[in-house]
Amino acid sequence: NAGHPWPLLMREGRVQEITPEADMPFGLHAPHSYRVQSLDLRPGDRLVMLTDGMLEGDAGSLDLSGLIVRTRALHPREAARSLIAAIVGAHHGHLQDDATVMCLDWHGTGRSRRNADTGADLIDASERVRSH
Repeated sequence: NAGHPWPLLMREGRVQEITPEADMPFGLHAPHSYRVQSLDLRPGDRLVMLTDGMLEGDAGSLDLSGLIVRTRALHPREAARSLIAAIVGAHHGHLQDDATVMCLDWHGTGRSRRNADTGADLIDASERVRSH
C-alpha cells in the first residue's frame, strides 16, 4: 500500500477497511514477487481506494465513510468526482499532496446491469415487454 490508507469496502450501507497483506511498492526492489490475495466481493459491493492526500490537513475532518454511503446511487465515476470535490473543498482548493481516488462497483460474474457511459440501470428486453 506504499503508505496509503487501506481500501474501503461498502457493503449493504456500511463502510469498512480492508486490510490485505502489505507488499513492496512497485519497482522498489525489482524483480520482486508479489502475493496474490483473495478479496471477498459480493454483487452490490463498492470498493474505494485512495491516496494519503485524500485524508491530509482539513480533509481529515470529513466523514469519508458517510460520504461514500451518500454517493452510493451515483455511478462510480461520479462518486469518485464527488469524493475529490469534497477533499478539494476541505482544502479550499489548495492541495498539499496528490488526492487520488478509484471507485469500483462489483456486479458479480454475470453481465453488468448498468450502462458504463451514463450510469443508468439497464432493463433487458423481457422486462420492457412485461412493463408495457
